[in-house]
Amino acid sequence: MRLLNIAILKLLTYLIPGILLGFYFPEAIPLPVLSFLWCISTFSLLLALGGNNRIFFELHTLSFFLLLGYTATTSFSSKTKPHRHQESSPVIAVNFTVAEVLKTTDYYNRFLVKIRFAGSPKSTEIAIARLPAADPFCTPLYPGFGYRALAEIRPVLPRATPESFNYRAYLNKQGIAHIVNIHPRTIQITNSKGNWRTFFFRIREKISLNLQASGMSAFAGGVLKALVLGNRDLLDEGLMNQLRDSGGAHLVALSGLHIGIFTTVIGFFLWPLRWLPSGKRLHLFFLLTFLTAYVLLTGAPPSVVRAAVMFGFLSAGMLLQQRQSAINTLILSAFVLLLFRPLYLFDPGFQLSYLAVSGILVTSPLLSKFRSPGNRLLKFFWALTGVSLAAQLFTAPLAVFYFNQFPGTFLITNLLLTPIISFILICGYVLLAISIILPPPGFMVTLAQFGTTVLERTADLIPADMFLLKAVTLPNTFTLVSIYIFICILVASFYRRSFVPGLPLAILIIQGAVIVSGEPVSEKTLVITHNYRQSIVRISSGTQLTYNNYTRKPDKVTTPQDHRNTPRKHPPFFLTAAGRDLIVVEGKGDYIPDMDSRPALLLINSAQVNLERLTARLDPEIVIADGSNYPSLVAVWAATCRKKNIPFHYTGEKGYYMLKPQSTD
Repeated sequence: MRLLNIAILKLLTYLIPGILLGFYFPEAIPLPVLSFLWCISTFSLLLALGGNNRIFFELHTLSFFLLLGYTATTSFSSKTKPHRHQESSPVIAVNFTVAEVLKTTDYYNRFLVKIRFAGSPKSTEIAIARLPAADPFCTPLYPGFGYRALAEIRPVLPRATPESFNYRAYLNKQGIAHIVNIHPRTIQITNSKGNWRTFFFRIREKISLNLQASGMSAFAGGVLKALVLGNRDLLDEGLMNQLRDSGGAHLVALSGLHIGIFTTVIGFFLWPLRWLPSGKRLHLFFLLTFLTAYVLLTGAPPSVVRAAVMFGFLSAGMLLQQRQSAINTLILSAFVLLLFRPLYLFDPGFQLSYLAVSGILVTSPLLSKFRSPGNRLLKFFWALTGVSLAAQLFTAPLAVFYFNQFPGTFLITNLLLTPIISFILICGYVLLAISIILPPPGFMVTLAQFGTTVLERTADLIPADMFLLKAVTLPNTFTLVSIYIFICILVASFYRRSFVPGLPLAILIIQGAVIVSGEPVSEKTLVITHNYRQSIVRISSGTQLTYNNYTRKPDKVTTPQDHRNTPRKHPPFFLTAAGRDLIVVEGKGDYIPDMDSRPALLLINSAQVNLERLTARLDPEIVIADGSNYPSLVAVWAATCRKKNIPFHYTGEKGYYMLKPQSTD
């Protein structure tokens, strides 16, 4: 049996660059040109299929799937294109349908909605709708129901500092166009019939009520709902933090592990069907039916859909195509998912899930060559150790790249908690089936509560804080890619010795990436952060960052308490960083002397400055406004800069600003 089908891998490899082009350059190819290219590509591919020229066939296959990935991405992105009239209509009428109930925050009840703006009823966009949690008029919204209300479109704030999470980019890659604040008192129901989401939502509500009526503790109920239904609203925060620091957060996030266990449990009960004629097909049919119903019951979030598609393909491959390698089925499932949902490519969950399963599949034949213990219990933990190490090998670089930390206790966490989670899941599935009809029996509730108690106490024993490596970073994407090249060559060298000479080259590539990205930061590079209550200018020296809250004396590093005692009006001061001048203006600015060089202006605390006159005298290279200014003043300053063709940077729209050396701008 061939481990890898190169043809399937090539199709996926051709599709991914097309998705990248469609995401980063969505308007690079006009629609008439794209249609013309499709005609040429399809016609030439049909000709290539009838010929014997392999190179000609490969080139046209490449062009066909590149265009397929580009078209799929641009067509999907057009559905999430931001509403163009949001600036002129701060409060507008919207029609929306609730698709999913999101996790509630301290301030908002949140929902994923499909929204239609007044004036463009045929244009549907994906948005996050927020309702004030403390508002007494805040009525519950139900999945599948249609509503009409007045709403405000809120901008998604950019990164306030270089190391903060880029929420705007995250939502963009999820295909979410807006964050919309709904006015609760204006909500009107336009469609109360609902759809399949409403049906399964009511079943989930009935399950929750029956679990509550059974006398189950709040802690156990929160764990069960997180593991079985994917609802982490009631999950104990202390347990979640402990698991996150110890490398076990994936154990309570409904995704690949849980769908894999569900598929295994259902497959076990359906095994007698294989004794019947066409038993394998019947087994697969009922397995996929139960899997689909379970996905719909959870609300079909993207992580569960991805995992279900992946394990559905793997199950089909094992039941119907025993000679086909599981890794080929995995690649095929990724191809199908990306074809219909191309933005999954940018989702960390998608990347980590497929990397983990790929690592397990490609290393399992290698681990099977080692002699395992004879004892069944030791054999189980030996296999679990191999699976954990394989998954961690393939996911650790990407996890460090995204989350900037590495849990040193990941192995002991998986060895101790995976059996407990599996036990709770099996109890949870039985409770789930019973709770659809009536409250579950007491002994099942007791078993589930026992499992959650053991989970809590075992998690507390793991010294997560002691072995948690924080502030671990990978400098750039090139370094990440070079590490995965090394991992792929390392694993391939165990299958074929011809790959061994490639290991030193891969190590050199990693070293080159680190050297290129490890250039020292220019002395006193300035970072203007986004903050509403105070102006913060950070001075970087080498690799160390110190915080400098803006005060009367810029050379003094102060605290927020010092800032409260700072007089309201005072002269501006001058900072020089990376060979460039920065003038911080809080007053009127008339006393700023003329300068030989073109400075950068930072306006803070709603400076009462005549910007048109000041820019005419200083001719600044850029004007920066941070979050301490009134939005109305920022709009006036932006208009002035547009009129005078001066670059303007507002941290509330564009995020932090870094004053770099002149040569890099």
